[in-house]
Amino acid sequence: MKKVKYGIIGAGFVADIHLNALNHLRNSKVEVVGVAARDKNRLKSFAEKHNIPSIYTDWKKLIKQEDIDVIDICTPTNLHGVMIKEIALSGKSIICEKPLSGYFGKELNLDRVGEEVSREKMFQKINREINEIQEVINKNKVKFMYAENWIYAPPYQKMLNLLNKSDGVILDIRAEESHSGSHAQYSRTWENSGGGALLRLGAHPVAGVIHLKYFEGINRHNQPIIPESVVGEVSYNSKLDAVKRDKNSFLVKEWVDVEDWATVVINFSDGTKAIVVSSDCVLGGVRNEMRVFTTNSVVNLDMSQSNAVTAFAPIDGIFADEYITEKIETTAGWSNPSPDEDWMRGYPAEMEDFMDSIIEDKEALSGWYLAEETLKVIYAAYLSAEKGERISLNKNKEK
Repeated sequence: MKKVKYGIIGAGFVADIHLNALNHLRNSKVEVVGVAARDKNRLKSFAEKHNIPSIYTDWKKLIKQEDIDVIDICTPTNLHGVMIKEIALSGKSIICEKPLSGYFGKELNLDRVGEEVSREKMFQKINREINEIQEVINKNKVKFMYAENWIYAPPYQKMLNLLNKSDGVILDIRAEESHSGSHAQYSRTWENSGGGALLRLGAHPVAGVIHLKYFEGINRHNQPIIPESVVGEVSYNSKLDAVKRDKNSFLVKEWVDVEDWATVVINFSDGTKAIVVSSDCVLGGVRNEMRVFTTNSVVNLDMSQSNAVTAFAPIDGIFADEYITEKIETTAGWSNPSPDEDWMRGYPAEMEDFMDSIIEDKEALSGWYLAEETLKVIYAAYLSAEKGERISLNKNKEK
């Protein structure tokens, strides 16, 4: 069997998740041959941990490595666009961590992009960039795979199976990803992250509901059900006077010009709606949840708070350095230790699908459509929140 020669840009948290997922693959479908990252110490440590032979501090040199079939982009979002284009020009397949891209405004040299640039300008720029990226990908005939793990997660796939068997019409979807806030410095400013909780967290549940409605349409009508318009709201809770004065808060509060709470109502082409919530203001661990209401069933999924294992400790530290679950503030009291968090959230299945799509020359389950639609919905929601009105996705689409 052919092995996929794989290179990765980035040596941080997400890169580690992706390589751990590759270790789960059956029949040794992949060989990791190169990695690029700017931090020399982190790069060396990462390469040693994952037994990667070739290392680069310049990602463009990794792209030039001739034996590589696919390059996985696991960098901050503000680098995604330029990297996708360069990799496409090299003729290599592309894996891109979510989200596809964003508006950063670095060319404007502003202190606070999120406070000084209109969302109308951002939305129009995003549409242009999406078209530019797609044109380069299509022109060079390379594979593009969008690393949206939600749609590969076993609970999500089980939900799809149940909904397909029930054959009920999906009327109402409510999805959420929330936690107590990112500790990554780049996430604090718009010029580095492209947005706040809505983009960084909301990209997952937004993609989850878009994917679900797409395939409901294919199965029911032989044509996809797509997002037509959105209504968005955002909040900057960390800037509230009461929050600033609170000395007992366990939340991240160092946000500069990005929102820490958002909600989006997505209106679909069949007349139904989905509500997505994303927040950096929620304690108690990560919430990765979806509830689906149909004409003949209700299906709930929870990808984060599994009760397969429960544990109690009278004080924090009883379980020493044993991993419990992501973003939990304390291990005191009852907790839900995750036996295999990465598996539950779909990372191994995602990577297996990507490698199979290269080996078998087929389309991945998560590709360009999901990447494009997710980004458009999110920036339309930002525009809606600023204007206080519903935003039509078709009306605002630039050719």
